Amino acid sequence: SMTPFIAVYEEGGGMSEPTPYEGEAFVFVLDGRIGVEFEGGESIVLEEGDTAYIRTTSRRAYRNAGEGPARLLGVIARPAGA
Repeated sequence: SMTPFIAVYEEGGGMSEPTPYEGEAFVFVLDGRIGVEFEGGESIVLEEGDTAYIRTTSRRAYRNAGEGPARLLGVIARPAGA
């Protein structure tokens, strides 16, 4: 199934801890800069207008990596039965 969401992170804000996801995710940064931190220490920073396709079974967390609020539109696709 696919689950869309919009997340808003205030300056300095983000997820308190990485969350496990199984499946695929598409994210689009609507405003600001979003950092994506993966289990194991790898991270990327997405700028306003950037997109990312993430296929993983590991944990990840999103955070505001810039000044001012940051918003992202995401869609998570989980495997059947998950």
